[in-house]
Amino acid sequence: MFFGQFEHTIDDKGRLTIPACFRDELTDGTYITVGFDNNLIGMNQHNLESLSHKIRQHNIMNEDVRKQRRMVYSFATLVQADKMGRILIPQNLRDAIKLESNVVINGAGDYFEIWSASQWHAESDQLLNSDLKDKRFENLDLTFEES
Repeated sequence: MFFGQFEHTIDDKGRLTIPACFRDELTDGTYITVGFDNNLIGMNQHNLESLSHKIRQHNIMNEDVRKQRRMVYSFATLVQADKMGRILIPQNLRDAIKLESNVVINGAGDYFEIWSASQWHAESDQLLNSDLKDKRFENLDLTFEES
C-alpha cells in the first residue's frame, strides 16, 4: 500500500524519483494515467487490472462510461524505474495537468498521486479544513470492527 507525502522535483527531461518506500510495490513497472482531480495516479499492474475490471463492468452505451474509459486508458502508460528510482513522466501527461517542476507524491492506499506542489497545497488545505471535512465524510461508515 502507498502511504505518506513526499516533495520531489521533476528534472528537465521529465524524470521523477519515486519514493524508496513505494518501489517494492512497483517492481514490474508503474502504470501512470491522469487522475480525477487535476493530478496523475500511479499504480502497479495488479491494481490497474483491478481498476480495469471494475471499469469494464459498466455499459459502454453510457456516455459517462465511455468518457471514463477514454480518460483512464488513453492517457495510461507503463514506465520503468531506472537504477536511481526515477520514472519518466511523458510530456502529454505533464501537459495534461500542467505539472510544474516541484511536485508532491502522496500515497492513496492502492495507488499514489502526483500533484504539482501548488495544486497539492491547495488540495491539502481543503482536506484539513474541519468544516468541510465534517460535511464531506459524515456519510461514510469508518467505524472499526471489533477484533
